[in-house]
Amino acid sequence: MIDGSNIQCVVTEEEMQRYGLRVEDIFSNTEKAQDFLNEILDMAEEEMGCPMGDGTKTVQAVCIPGNALVLTFSDKKEIATEESGIEEFTGILYFNTLSECIAFGKKVEWGRYEDAALYKNQNRLVLIVDLKDADMREVDRFFAAAFEFAQSVEENSWKAAFLREHAKTIIPEHALQVLVNL
Repeated sequence: MIDGSNIQCVVTEEEMQRYGLRVEDIFSNTEKAQDFLNEILDMAEEEMGCPMGDGTKTVQAVCIPGNALVLTFSDKKEIATEESGIEEFTGILYFNTLSECIAFGKKVEWGRYEDAALYKNQNRLVLIVDLKDADMREVDRFFAAAFEFAQSVEENSWKAAFLREHAKTIIPEHALQVLVNL
């Protein structure tokens, strides 16, 4: 329980698989995903011993390392506008091939993500994208596309800093724009 109107849960990839779901299903908002989210909320309310009320609920899903999700359930009347930006959010996408990177770049609004760089680390391509000032809907769309094309996805500013310093730089800036123009 974060406060009286917000509950936060971490759901692992294995837990989603037990329900026959993939991370992509959550971001695609399928009926099966909605049922899963309702069940998670019910379990969280029961475990906390504190129901959130009968109003409309919203959920924000954020990917964390290991293909897990942080789900934040909020009572809609308590939610601040989703237009507000996120101060710092760094996406790290791992690809096996350049064609996967290009396909991903074509799927997202690449012009929105100017602060992107492509690296090579341990025979994998690593795309690091700064998502600061993006609203949660934008972040959700970005990660939904990422899970479609990338082999794995993380949000970790510390790891991004490490990779920027130690991995081999392939495209140092505007990587998504460069990729879609190949």
